[in-house]
Amino acid sequence: AAGGSGGGGGGGAPPAPPPTPLSPRGSGGSARAWAPPPPVPGSRSVSIGAWVGVGSRDEPAAHAGVCHFLEHLLFKGTADRSALDLARSVERAGGELDAFTSREHTVLHARFPARHADLAVEILGAVLAAPALREDDIEVERSVILEELAATRDVPEEEAYLCLYESLFPDHGLGRDSLGTHDTISSIGRSEIAAFFGDEFTSDRMVVAASGAVDHDRFLGQVGELVPTRSSSGPVLRVPTAPAIGQQIEHRRDCEQGQLVLAWPGLSAADPDRHVYAVLTQILGGGMASRLFQRVREDRGWAYSVYASTAAFTDTGVVLVGAATAPGRLDAVTDLVLDEVSDLRANGPDADELATAIGALTGSTELAVEDPGARMFGHGAAMVERGEPMDVDDELAGLSAVTAGDVTDLAQRLLVAEPTRVAIRPE
Repeated sequence: AAGGSGGGGGGGAPPAPPPTPLSPRGSGGSARAWAPPPPVPGSRSVSIGAWVGVGSRDEPAAHAGVCHFLEHLLFKGTADRSALDLARSVERAGGELDAFTSREHTVLHARFPARHADLAVEILGAVLAAPALREDDIEVERSVILEELAATRDVPEEEAYLCLYESLFPDHGLGRDSLGTHDTISSIGRSEIAAFFGDEFTSDRMVVAASGAVDHDRFLGQVGELVPTRSSSGPVLRVPTAPAIGQQIEHRRDCEQGQLVLAWPGLSAADPDRHVYAVLTQILGGGMASRLFQRVREDRGWAYSVYASTAAFTDTGVVLVGAATAPGRLDAVTDLVLDEVSDLRANGPDADELATAIGALTGSTELAVEDPGARMFGHGAAMVERGEPMDVDDELAGLSAVTAGDVTDLAQRLLVAEPTRVAIRPE
């Protein structure tokens, strides 16, 4: 139980090295507790999350999408509860139950009024320990996921990112869509889903985080009910990789706007320079005062949406810039983005840019920790990425210590090679 009630080069992929144990940092199969910071002031709710250190990256290629498929099925009930029974129990208590699958994690999370905290623990524990995985439910969810796949393919921005990841990580799990493909989802059967659940959703790959109106000692006593007693055969084996940078990819499709995504090498989730990384991204395109927002949108009106972001994984990462613009401006927007990146790399940020970026990140961190759900997600992510709960004071100190020289050095380290570029143009 992490923290209880608060606290907050180009052009081609390198040869694949042999699989390396890159296990999520967790409890090693037994509950490990940290002394809880003070409770969230005035909270009348509890947020609980179970983080499983397995995602779409860890699936066999032939069963791509099985993790997301399983995530859907966990909420279809247990042996003595139907999906409707589960939904009624949650809604009658005024609670919320949800989940998501990423490339490296699967997360089930619940938010309930504090008086129903025991019910939240009981429901999460039941679906994680023994989901029904009924054949009828599997067929229903197969249809639902195929509809979800079709919906994402209808969105040009989604297509741009799918193309980007396939290009950055060819023939690797990080390059695959976490939803899978039409062929894999159509062919996955109950036996593959049940085997993946039994082998991968084990206690030594889980982190449980809670925040809000939590009785820390009581919650620790309940964690054994939440976390299944199954143990894996060993750590998750992941083939280390690095993004293939320098590719130029264009697609034509029926759309009104052009979509642009650029990618440079980034940092892994636990990199010691992660605070500098956050400030660099904020300066480039993280807010309304950022370079890209000002140059592309405010000065020229060339885009409604333009931003910079990052993707961070166990062993690698990516710096991303995205924009949607008129088809005839795609090349001009690309050139403008590259000019701003080149200037940041050569000259670094000025004092105003640095202070604005640090202030924005510091403030957003302070605001977020007033929300129990945000604290829970902060703890869970910190545990699976760095092996320790989030410490808000350490986060704020890390941000305030970033200098202009730090940002310049990191920009020169990461934003050097010609980026991989994906452009979606109208037919």
